[in-house]
Amino acid sequence: MKKIIACGCSWTHGFYWKDQEHKIFDTFKNYPSLYGEKHGYDVINLSLPGASTYAIAKQVEYAISLQPDLVMFNTTTNDRIDLKKSADIVFDNYVPSFKDFLYGIFANEHTAMCNDNIETGSFSTFLPNLSQLKNINDKNKNAIAKFIVMYDQYIDSAMRRDQNRLLVIGILSLLKYSGIPYVCVDLTDIVSADYTEPVIKIHCDELIRKFPVASDSLHFNQDGHAYITDQLENFVKSNIKL
Repeated sequence: MKKIIACGCSWTHGFYWKDQEHKIFDTFKNYPSLYGEKHGYDVINLSLPGASTYAIAKQVEYAISLQPDLVMFNTTTNDRIDLKKSADIVFDNYVPSFKDFLYGIFANEHTAMCNDNIETGSFSTFLPNLSQLKNINDKNKNAIAKFIVMYDQYIDSAMRRDQNRLLVIGILSLLKYSGIPYVCVDLTDIVSADYTEPVIKIHCDELIRKFPVASDSLHFNQDGHAYITDQLENFVKSNIKL
């Protein structure tokens, strides 16, 4: 059976909050699964809610090593940061890998081998939840909180967006060089309009407005995933030879 590997954040994972207090989550059937079912593909989903562009890049790097028939990934927001869980961690060959990212409750059979060396998420997720980070004492938690606030102040949104733009171009280049068919679902309008790579441009704000979740203003509903699936269907048929 042909294989699709999907990479990204919560928008590709299918995650959404079920209650307005953001205490309970659930998942929709995500667009990679809908597309895979329609075309008889086995789908491996490596996406992780809260994933930064860097985390997504590491997912894609790992996906390429598995030599699938198609890789799809989404672009994400610019308010994400990656934190090493302990100062004592030394990465294999001194290079972080996909397997270093903490999946926790979002692990599946394809991500269960991952460690908890790096946690990825938005600034707003980290600041109120530092107590949940393992192996970090109270003194270091205060230092990390100050670091995140300072980072947000001095590495401003324009700089972070440009950093992420270059990371996305790097992801596209890795995929192009691999020779594996791929498609980027650009949900944050970070890829310039004149870029000639396989990119579907659908802004997340438009999806959330058209396909709202009553309890969650950050995600789109099941019809939104079906809409992306239709866009994928048309795009792949016209632009990608599988």
